[in-house]
Amino acid sequence: MNRDVLRQAAEALRGDLGDLSDLPLELAITLANVYYRFYACAEHMMRGGSTNLLDPYLDDSRSPLDAYKNFTKFNAEAIASFEYAKNFVQSARGIKKQKPELFPYMATLSLDILKYNIDNASSKTPTIARLIL
Repeated sequence: MNRDVLRQAAEALRGDLGDLSDLPLELAITLANVYYRFYACAEHMMRGGSTNLLDPYLDDSRSPLDAYKNFTKFNAEAIASFEYAKNFVQSARGIKKQKPELFPYMATLSLDILKYNIDNASSKTPTIARLIL
């Protein structure tokens, strides 16, 4: 783990989302991981791909084309998760104030998307009705 990237990610996380103590611990940790992955990807690109910072995240590649595809996919996922995380926290906090019974659903859905990478999670995450009843 790169301490400089960790520091950048922590500062950005606090600056963008503030105190995360109002969120479930698993979700707060997942958000921290999303921010770290995003800043690790940025660091990797800024160094011209010369670091091995992302090696644990990228699949073994058999060819330069495979390596490029893997990195491109990882990069797109890191950006999408980063943008989703910022928007989610703002929305979830608004929902928690207006309809607190929906907050557990939002937290579960976000974990399914950000941590567990469940495709089409909104149709697979337990429905709102089950959580409210």
